[in-house]
Amino acid sequence: VQDNDLILVMTNLHKIELEQRFPKAKGRVFLLGQWGAGEIPDPYGGGEALYASVDLQIQKAVDQWVAKLIKR
Repeated sequence: VQDNDLILVMTNLHKIELEQRFPKAKGRVFLLGQWGAGEIPDPYGGGEALYASVDLQIQKAVDQWVAKLIKR
């Protein structure tokens, strides 16, 4: 955690937990879906449709992050 400039997580709970465990990570932990979907649910235990939906959310979120980072 300490060696990374950007840490992407799926939920606000993950963000809070990381920032509590690693206070120096504050300001470097962001939601993967920050630019659109917001929180992205864990599809574990869900059906095929949920996995497909989450896969699309992740793909879109990664594309949005790449576009934002390229602009920097």
